[in-house]
Amino acid sequence: DHGDCNVPQGWKGNIQLGRWVSSQRSEYHVLKKGRPSRMTEERLRKLEGIGFQWSLRSGTGTPHADWDQRFNELKQYKVDHGDCNVPQGWKGNIQLGRWVSSQRSEYHVLKKGRPSRMTEERLRKLEGIGFQWSLRSGTGTPHADWDQRFNELKQYKVDHGDCNV
Repeated sequence: DHGDCNVPQGWKGNIQLGRWVSSQRSEYHVLKKGRPSRMTEERLRKLEGIGFQWSLRSGTGTPHADWDQRFNELKQYKVDHGDCNVPQGWKGNIQLGRWVSSQRSEYHVLKKGRPSRMTEERLRKLEGIGFQWSLRSGTGTPHADWDQRFNELKQYKVDHGDCNV
């Protein structure tokens, strides 16, 4: 139906697939920076073989909004919703949902002792408003089987015509 692999992260048809597609892009960029990655050459070839796009950015504008602006938006979200758990595909502010996800990722990078955009000041600010660093219950694995998600992505492309989240 869609002709590409641009699965939205919050796609109601399969939320896990949207997250998996986003993860594939992240792993690709890690690989391209020469860092250890779960993206193998075989996986890269398979994804490229179905027309997967590694980046959806047009190259215009900055990739990340001003941190303080997003933090203020998050504080307002908490006033309105009672928590800081902005869904990634939240229609009210898609950029805020992505930013919140990015803060969690940067926190985990920092905790592994790797270079991160998460500073101690930012960490304190986020914790000061009750930010949760993980939403996982601890049951189950963080990533579904790669081949299963790849097959779901192929089916998504058949149904929607794209693979682009």
